[in-house]
Amino acid sequence: MENKEVMRELQRWLGDNPQFEQNMAFLEEFQYLMMCYRSSIKEVQTKLEILADELSLQKKT
Repeated sequence: MENKEVMRELQRWLGDNPQFEQNMAFLEEFQYLMMCYRSSIKEVQTKLEILADELSLQKKT
């Protein structure tokens, strides 16, 4: 199921719950923060891989 479908299903299931909008805003913010976190981790991993490659080249020479 895609995000839009899940959102529609949740809204249908929860009805007019006043907390729904607040919870969805929190969820969207959380998803954004997790995306930033994963991107940062990937960036650090990439830098570490590059440093490891450079170090292995230095050891060979």
